[in-house]
Amino acid sequence: MPIFPWGQYERAIDFHQQSLAIKREIGDRQGEANSLGNLGSAYYSLSQYERAIDFHQQSLAIDREIGDRQGEALSLNNLGATLIDTHHWQDAETVLNQSILAYESLRTKSSQGLCAAARPTARRQ
Repeated sequence: MPIFPWGQYERAIDFHQQSLAIKREIGDRQGEANSLGNLGSAYYSLSQYERAIDFHQQSLAIDREIGDRQGEALSLNNLGATLIDTHHWQDAETVLNQSILAYESLRTKSSQGLCAAARPTARRQ
């Protein structure tokens, strides 16, 4: 979870809400997911866990919708951390396991890309 400078979480929330409004206005779904996740992290820092959970779930839904696997892994991780602090152990375990699987799929995909990049490629003429 990001740490906001000088503990100015309310100010950070204002900025992230402005960012969210702009991202929605211009149709930037990835930016919208990022802003929602940042709002979740800010509310987490204020111990407003239910609000944090709501924002992390919204971020996760968009990440999945647009196929942003890295964003999905991060949203799952942040959601899981928040669920731990609310003593929702079973839900946290499920979500964190999903996060691990998402990160593992990124690692596997990255490794495959490195192997493919190392292979000689014929040029089209």
